[in-house]
Amino acid sequence: MSLVCTALTWPMWWRAQLDRLWTPAAPALQRFQQALADELGCPTDELLLYGAGRMGLYAWLDQLALQPGDEVILPAYTCVVVPNAAHFAGATVRYVDIDPHTLTYDLPRLLEAVNARTRVLVLPANYGLPLLGLDTLRARFPQLLLVADLAHALGSMPEPVLATRSLDAAFFSFEFSKCLTTGMGGALWVREPELRKTLAKKRLQLPVFSLRQRLQLGMTVFSHLLAASGAVTLGRWTQGVLRRLGLLYATSEELSGLRPAHYPLQLHTGAAHLGWQQLRAYAGTKQLRREQAIAYQQTLAGLAGVRCLPLPDGAALLRFPLLLEGTLASRRKAIMQALQDATGLPVGMWFNHVVHPAGSSGHGYVDGQCPQGEQVAATMLNLPLGRHVRLSAARLARLRQCLQEAQA
Repeated sequence: MSLVCTALTWPMWWRAQLDRLWTPAAPALQRFQQALADELGCPTDELLLYGAGRMGLYAWLDQLALQPGDEVILPAYTCVVVPNAAHFAGATVRYVDIDPHTLTYDLPRLLEAVNARTRVLVLPANYGLPLLGLDTLRARFPQLLLVADLAHALGSMPEPVLATRSLDAAFFSFEFSKCLTTGMGGALWVREPELRKTLAKKRLQLPVFSLRQRLQLGMTVFSHLLAASGAVTLGRWTQGVLRRLGLLYATSEELSGLRPAHYPLQLHTGAAHLGWQQLRAYAGTKQLRREQAIAYQQTLAGLAGVRCLPLPDGAALLRFPLLLEGTLASRRKAIMQALQDATGLPVGMWFNHVVHPAGSSGHGYVDGQCPQGEQVAATMLNLPLGRHVRLSAARLARLRQCLQEAQA
């Protein structure tokens, strides 16, 4: 079991490798784009495929011709690659605190924070939870551009989120830990037709991943899938070998807030093959995630020191978030280890900082600026959902018992 490759299985992986032998690059990319549009309920030509979701965000922001001092507002609970994209496009990044009960903006604070310099609001659907306040924001600030960060939310809610007229753009991620796993990859949805045409032309001029990068991505997905499907020791050993050989894919520059040499990039064909195989079975993946989230919710109900967020009807979350409270909050790492030992479930603490991961470039974030986001980042745990998770009654009982004992 794993927190990565949650929609990818070995049969899908093998079919993708065989498919590469007889499906040329252009048809493979078009087929994936069509399947993705079908999943999202939008016309195919409204989607643009990039080497990462953040690269699509950057391309969109860059086309806005932001001026010095123009602001992009972000939630104080995000990944560093999102403020990176705004920074690379020349914008000033500003953070607004979140509501710990929704993991998205504290709406009254956000309404107060918008000023004459604000150009863009980035709206998150963390873990696949729903976007909130769209109509209020659009009515209050018709001049602002609203972009949804749907890196965790590919079809996570029953209603197609792109059907709303309030959004100007949205971006999706297909990296190792996201709803689909293609290694690196992402998509950008753009409402405005002329802007979309301009971006489409520019995208065709972008470079592609190098042969070495494609090899690294393929081997890294392979090693993660080994671990996710049960061969944990072999998967970790393979990653260690790949790391020593320089064949484990990593984006270390971005953790420091540095723009990589080739950024943005086009989606590579191997990603399209992998993504298409996962989309063919994605309805089943979402149903698994729904059932598993309900099982966690029922198992953890009424436990002291543990707060689960309300589970929206029909939600297919990427991970199941829970917050530690009281005496448990200060012992997060020990509790994580105890849970993993007792249940065999991999436990994450995504996001572990207002600008995740801790220690990365904060792009101007000052400690204490957003206390609710900091508290959530310090007390958050998340449990795995997806194709490789096996939630027996015994395993769920051990999960509850472990948390009860921690509280005692």
